[in-house]
Amino acid sequence: MSDSNPAKISPTDADLLAAVTKAQSSVADGSGASKITAAVLTAHPDWVVAEKRVRKVLRIQKGDDTNTAPATSSSPSVETEENAGAGPEPQTPTNPKKRTRGKPKSKLNQATSGEVPRTTDDRDNGENPVPPDTQYPISQLNQDLRVDEWTKRVEVKVFDGMKGKGLVAAEDVAEGEVIWKEDPFIYCPDWDIQEAQSVGLRCANCALPLPSPRSPPIPCPSQCGLSWCNRLCYSRSKNAHAFLCLGQNPASTPLLDFVRADQWKALGAWSRVVALLLGEWAAGDGKPGEGKDWSMLRSLAGLSLKERVKVLPNWQTTALADQQLWRRAHKLYVEALDKPTNPDAAKKLSKLKKNKTLPPAIHEELFSYDGFLIGLGKMSLNLESHGALYRLHSHLNHSCAPNISVQHPLLDTQPAKISVVAKRPIARGEELTVTYVNPRNSLKKRRRELKEWGFGECQCERCLEEEKAREGKEGDDDDDLEDELRGFLGV
Repeated sequence: MSDSNPAKISPTDADLLAAVTKAQSSVADGSGASKITAAVLTAHPDWVVAEKRVRKVLRIQKGDDTNTAPATSSSPSVETEENAGAGPEPQTPTNPKKRTRGKPKSKLNQATSGEVPRTTDDRDNGENPVPPDTQYPISQLNQDLRVDEWTKRVEVKVFDGMKGKGLVAAEDVAEGEVIWKEDPFIYCPDWDIQEAQSVGLRCANCALPLPSPRSPPIPCPSQCGLSWCNRLCYSRSKNAHAFLCLGQNPASTPLLDFVRADQWKALGAWSRVVALLLGEWAAGDGKPGEGKDWSMLRSLAGLSLKERVKVLPNWQTTALADQQLWRRAHKLYVEALDKPTNPDAAKKLSKLKKNKTLPPAIHEELFSYDGFLIGLGKMSLNLESHGALYRLHSHLNHSCAPNISVQHPLLDTQPAKISVVAKRPIARGEELTVTYVNPRNSLKKRRRELKEWGFGECQCERCLEEEKAREGKEGDDDDDLEDELRGFLGV
């Protein structure tokens, strides 16, 4: 027996944007969201569209001439399966109170190019209201990225203005195939590895155990305690290391002690990025603000921490403590890499910089308080779960039903080198997606976790299908109880 009432569908953001634009021409000027929604549904009777989604599109049209809007989700993977095709593994829970300190496993939404502020809050479902002035992350295309340095099986694609950029398959990929392998741009490993590095038991660059069976370790000439497994690793990191070396730049000691004591990985990673940029500049490798490393940094999705916290439940209760922590961290950071208060330390840092001065605009970007908070935001949104930042991997978008997994080798081989593996057959032109929440969680819990990282309400295909299946059903008692407990505890 045929169904006289076919199932309705939820349109994509791009289709809805086009439909709203067309509907506006059929209603009176100044008509509100309710009339435009009615016009859209009249034109598309097979659609199901909430009025708040239409309000979101109207705000985008009003405030952004480029029609660039928040992506449904856009993040690198934190999936760390050891075996391809074994199914998604649950992620380690994150302490919500530390989320402003750089604990998220990946990045937020991306714009297609330029720096377009995000100011929509329509992904909220009323349970954890987001302030109307909430900003969302912005990013740029990396014009210096050469994908074929890693693989010819992947292409960067700019989707519609609502989606942003991502990666698509350049050819068909079979299940279980390795699509590419990638070494990190920077690596801020877990604390047990960092502890081993500090006493020369692991390479300061690649983190391999020392001594290496192939060659004797190369100790730091300034006797800071770090060593490298070979000359290649030493040459790759020596310029950046100088700025965080206890012997060559003693002003960095308080900052590094603070990072370790607080286990603030985003701060550690940002310090390493800036040390890398300063090292290249001091060595004469290009002009400050130019080159592929600067392009990489500026292409990353970013959001200042002071805006980032506003998507967290009850964020006002910790706002003062957060600001005090950020100010203290910024002071140590500036004293370590820009203006030491100790005269002798200041002379050593100036020597490392070859007595050169950064251009004012670059100095502002790296060392102002606002620039510092944006830098921390970039790290906390883009660091992969093991503490590394990757040039190509950082383009991956999120789905609660991903088609690739990111595998890590054993710690005694190459701990920071990743392999991106197909979880199922992938057709040419299909987007590559990963997940950074536990895909075994319920729809409500997945969306809540994504929203708390600033992604808004996930609109991936799986979420929309589960949302449709839940219509008219009662909520999950366990999820409701967890919401009550979180509200009571203020997390």
